[in-house]
Amino acid sequence: MAHRVNHGAGPVDAESQLHTARREQGRRLFSARDLVVLAVPVAGAVLGILALALGRRSL
Repeated sequence: MAHRVNHGAGPVDAESQLHTARREQGRRLFSARDLVVLAVPVAGAVLGILALALGRRSL
């Protein structure tokens, strides 16, 4: 059984260990595809808020 170090920050789960391991190795956490999938709805939200603020759209 592997020994896990938990410094009181809550339960240790596999996903948080994976992100920590990748960060320590200098590897990317997100692929380019992941970033595009995130950027598209964020850009849409920003455009929607601007359209509402400028009066081009209404609720």
